[in-house]
Amino acid sequence: MDNALDVFDKQVAHGEKIFSVVMSTSNHKPFTFPEGIAGVQAKGGGRDAGVRYADYAIGKFYDKLKTRPWYRDTVLVVTGDHGARVYGRAQIPVPTYSVPFIVHAPAYLAPQRVDTLASQIDIGPTLLGMLHLSYESRLPGRDILRMKPEEGYAVFNHNRNIAMMRGDQIATLGFGKTVQTETYDAALGELRPAPHNPVLEQDAQAMFQMSYDLFATGRQRE
Repeated sequence: MDNALDVFDKQVAHGEKIFSVVMSTSNHKPFTFPEGIAGVQAKGGGRDAGVRYADYAIGKFYDKLKTRPWYRDTVLVVTGDHGARVYGRAQIPVPTYSVPFIVHAPAYLAPQRVDTLASQIDIGPTLLGMLHLSYESRLPGRDILRMKPEEGYAVFNHNRNIAMMRGDQIATLGFGKTVQTETYDAALGELRPAPHNPVLEQDAQAMFQMSYDLFATGRQRE
């Protein structure tokens, strides 16, 4: 985090704009951290210490970021890829893929909570919409602030399975060309078998087939 700020300062000094991804890998072995951080064991603290240290590091990063003269014009995004552990017998362990998507730009954005179902593919289009930028792309996601909550969906990739979720139903395309629909109980974090949902299953197939075709043929870069 400190190195990122050093790089950003140099970019600004050279008149450059900043577009950067800073990834924390604190939640992985060997779980060793600096001495003297409250609540964080330097060694042997495991995943709990990793979470505490990541929280500490992001907090310090933000505190330092606020001292920069260019902070007011900065959009800060905090998100994740999955929970602490991705496990379970489900083809798509939905609860472990529940991650934050926080956008912070107090000079430009009023505080609000958005409950529209979305996933990582929607981050790019949503941010570009917030910045009021006109663009052409083949991004598969959508601006979640410009659609009705019931229009939201999420896509997943877990091991050899891919899936699309809309509402409380999830269609999974599995290994060996298997296709199934399940109902997700968010309160219990459980998936239950459900009758086939042809529309959702076909939408899932179309989404992933289109994305694969654009990538394989190089048209995604056009």
